Amino acid sequence: MSWSADQLARLARLSDECLNLPPAERSAWLAQTREQHADIAAALDAMAASSGTESQASPPAFTLPADADNPAQSAGDEIGPYRLVRPLGEGGMGVVWLAEQVDGRVHRQVALKLLAPQLAQAGWRLRFERERDILAAMAHPGIARLIDAGVSVQGRPYLAMDFVAGQDIVSHARSRALDPRACVELMLALLDAVQHAHAALVVHRDLKPDNVLVDEAGRVVLLDFGIAKLLQADGNGASLNTTDVTSVVGAALTLDYASPEQVAGRPVGVGTDVYSAGVLLFELLSGQRPYRLQRSSRAAMEEAILEQDLARPSQRVDAAWAKRLGWTTRRLSRQLHGDLDAIVLKALQLEPGERYASADAFAADLQRWLDGRPVRAQAPSRWYHTRRLVARHRWAVAGVALTVTGLASGLTVAMWQAGVAREEARSARATEEFLVRLFRANGLDQDAPAVAQLTTARMLLERGSQRIASGPESGLDDAPDVRLRLLENLIRLNSDLGLASSVDDLRQQHLALVRQHQGSNLLTLANALIAAGRAASAGNTRIADAPKLLDEAQQVMARAGVPSSAPMRGHLALGRMEVASQDQCTAWKHAQQAVDLLRPVAGEDRQWLDALIGGTKSGALCGSGEKALALGQEALAVVYAQPRARSQVDHAHHAMSLAYARLGRLGDSIREAQRSLALARAKHPADQPSGADVLNAAADLADKFCEYAHPVEALALSAPLLQRVGTSAADLEGAVSLMIRQARAQRQMSQFSDALATLDRALMLMRDYEVDPAQRALLLDVQADALSASGRFREADRVFEEAARLKDQLNHTGTAQNNRHLARRAEHELRQGHAERAAAMLEDLKIKDPGPGKSTRRHMELLLLKGELALLRQDRNGAEAFAREALARHDLFPEPALVRDHKARALELMANLTRDVRGAAAAKLQDETRQLRDAMTRPGSFS
Repeated sequence: MSWSADQLARLARLSDECLNLPPAERSAWLAQTREQHADIAAALDAMAASSGTESQASPPAFTLPADADNPAQSAGDEIGPYRLVRPLGEGGMGVVWLAEQVDGRVHRQVALKLLAPQLAQAGWRLRFERERDILAAMAHPGIARLIDAGVSVQGRPYLAMDFVAGQDIVSHARSRALDPRACVELMLALLDAVQHAHAALVVHRDLKPDNVLVDEAGRVVLLDFGIAKLLQADGNGASLNTTDVTSVVGAALTLDYASPEQVAGRPVGVGTDVYSAGVLLFELLSGQRPYRLQRSSRAAMEEAILEQDLARPSQRVDAAWAKRLGWTTRRLSRQLHGDLDAIVLKALQLEPGERYASADAFAADLQRWLDGRPVRAQAPSRWYHTRRLVARHRWAVAGVALTVTGLASGLTVAMWQAGVAREEARSARATEEFLVRLFRANGLDQDAPAVAQLTTARMLLERGSQRIASGPESGLDDAPDVRLRLLENLIRLNSDLGLASSVDDLRQQHLALVRQHQGSNLLTLANALIAAGRAASAGNTRIADAPKLLDEAQQVMARAGVPSSAPMRGHLALGRMEVASQDQCTAWKHAQQAVDLLRPVAGEDRQWLDALIGGTKSGALCGSGEKALALGQEALAVVYAQPRARSQVDHAHHAMSLAYARLGRLGDSIREAQRSLALARAKHPADQPSGADVLNAAADLADKFCEYAHPVEALALSAPLLQRVGTSAADLEGAVSLMIRQARAQRQMSQFSDALATLDRALMLMRDYEVDPAQRALLLDVQADALSASGRFREADRVFEEAARLKDQLNHTGTAQNNRHLARRAEHELRQGHAERAAAMLEDLKIKDPGPGKSTRRHMELLLLKGELALLRQDRNGAEAFAREALARHDLFPEPALVRDHKARALELMANLTRDVRGAAAAKLQDETRQLRDAMTRPGSFS
């Protein structure tokens, strides 16, 4: 069946809605929906069935035997590949043990969580599985990493996590007598981990000291997502669906740190974790919890939480805690009074909407307190801001006073200061006049005055870029230094918005101005040349200029005598990496140089992150998967530790996706690609047209769905995004990239006419921007394959030849892209019965045998092509040998379900071999093949 864009969009939306319902409510929902959406009813039924039948209360993964005898565990028992050492703690879900891995692969200690046998009911099993899935999706140094998950031979489900040797956060603060500043720094680390979880659409819901450990190195680690609740993204931000595991087993929470909405049974959201973090901070700062109870009981605690019987931290200072710090109670109270009181009480507001909107906002106010700046929790006033300014710059204020005194005794100094002031005033006037002209041009005195009210900040940024490029109109001809500074700021702003072509144009202007006015300053000139070269390689408008600019930069650096370890050489290597994007092994060599040269200044240089992300991508594509993965993990640590780097977070996850794919960790690769797309989409309002970053992330995910034979998911992903696309060249290029994957999915579902029509639309869009040759070659490969599979062999020959010429120009020999091209051509020749031509294609394939006991997708495909070639040559023994080896390699694959298309081809080959001599056996093989192929084209088949 051919699916329209509207059907796919409705299918994606309705399947999400269905899966968010409790199993007991799905039958009624499906019955009602079948009438309204009859055209996709069968697909919805199949999707619901694939996720668990409507009557099924829990997934089957952790089903315990009905007669299981589950005795208490003791030290020395083996659970899966782990031997229990000693219990670490016990909670509502079960016991956590310190355990050792004893399977011989690696020796390490882990924290092993075992589900309590008496709680092995549907709800608890589902909650346990949810914790496993949530932890697997977390990639943050402040969140305990999931190492393994499984079920022991006794039927006990377990999770193996990083063992964190340390104390809970409150005990850590007590044992080291941490002052308020040190406690706030601990809270910043915790809030960073919480924000990461929220960005992954997960609320922890049980923030308490036992779940927040500090290791011996002082690293804060967040544990126990056992009652974490997945968020549901909607148009107004992140909210929560109440129909989750909690409705099955009740709200497992710790009352002392629970939020009012948890106590009242209302829906929870990110504000829930903000509240619990506020209680923790109250306790860290004052030594006591916030509630004043008239009597000690659960009812009294609930009453205190709901009625907000709160004191300020400064009013609840514990005398013993102050003494441990070596402070008086009065001194500690005075330290907490004011800003810290206001911050904590804002986090502890009764209504979630009155708290901090996010963990990031909470952290930002704490950082302002650390920096001595005004905090948002305080009511603004001129006197308050003045006091904070003086407190923050007390030495500068004293210095100003001394300077004024000194000026009175030195006329020369006074004249010099006056000259500096005049120059700064001139620069300020020039800048002000430029901005006034820019905003006046958007006033009501224009041809279309209504446009002025619709102008966005991005539009003003584009106009400012155009105006500064126009020379005399900018009004800055007499102030080149001001123009340079404005250009640098415009470049930074355009870069943050991902407007590569605008950055390229502005960089060229900046370089021309530097040549004209600062050409004698060799270091400034070299930096400008490197920046312009990098912009040219990214902007797709002056790609050919990029190597020349970088070569000139190297010559200027040699004249300036730049030392070999200087960061500037790292920037140059980074530029070389980006220019070599079509030769990934050369790019990988330059990436490693850039990483080594920039590592000493990693904390100060924003381009360090570019080197890590670029190195992860090029290393993965060059075949250095393990090294690339290490760089990718370092990049993720940087983007989550440094708020200014958050704009790169989707790119970092995309790079990790590539690295996992090259290591054969296909499930991890898809999860990282899904995360990259979610983060890219979060940058833009839902009602905006699809932009380049979203389209490229979607193309990467759709490509993986196609690569692993899940075309329905690729179509459901691509169709809604392609309904509205932006108009910039980068947006169009992203749309073409996604269309190619959409066509590939349509071809896999034998929708040949749809695939060719999609590619025709992509070719039309290519007329509106400068085409990347590698992208055009990929499009031609998919087009030729669709033509060949539909029997249009002569047309396919012509298109394959055109693609081959492009690949020769790009020097693609031996690359993964060229191997895919040769494999498709070999299939094309086999369809026509051209054995010798197919053999020639297979000879050129550069695919290594991974060795005994190992398997890769590409090697399995090569075995199948050789088997099909042997069958064409009437070599039945050879064909059977290749087919059996492919089936054996399939069983060795880390995730066999992701290569079932290869298994289907192998079974089909075996069926063709046995048809003449064993008809029943052939029919059985054909039936199994048919089932596998049906599964690949059924909605909801990917898990």
